[in-house]
Amino acid sequence: QIVEQKVIKVQTPSKQNGRSMKKRAQEFLLKWSFFGARVMHNLTLNNARCFGSFHLIRMLLDEYLLLAVETQFYNEKETELQNALEKHMKTAGAGSKALAGTPSSCFLANRSSIPPRPP
Repeated sequence: QIVEQKVIKVQTPSKQNGRSMKKRAQEFLLKWSFFGARVMHNLTLNNARCFGSFHLIRMLLDEYLLLAVETQFYNEKETELQNALEKHMKTAGAGSKALAGTPSSCFLANRSSIPPRPP
């Protein structure tokens, strides 16, 4: 939820307050890395017994955050390309019904688009 609130903001356009999604993601990931490194540093200095567990959880969260940010970034790029293609197809006079679709995501499974298995 943090990523959605601070970076992605799904309901807003790609540019917010003059900053692109890429800039917001860079800023968020920089802060995330800084604070994570500070916590790891303090755990190391205090010889904390939970260091290994915390390190594994942090690595998991790092990977999830990168996946979520990259997925949103590529969805925006895919939408831009789709819009440009549809605009080009309209100006060329060809139908674009077959190309119409929404960007895919690794977080969503669209069962209606999966063809049924042959018997």
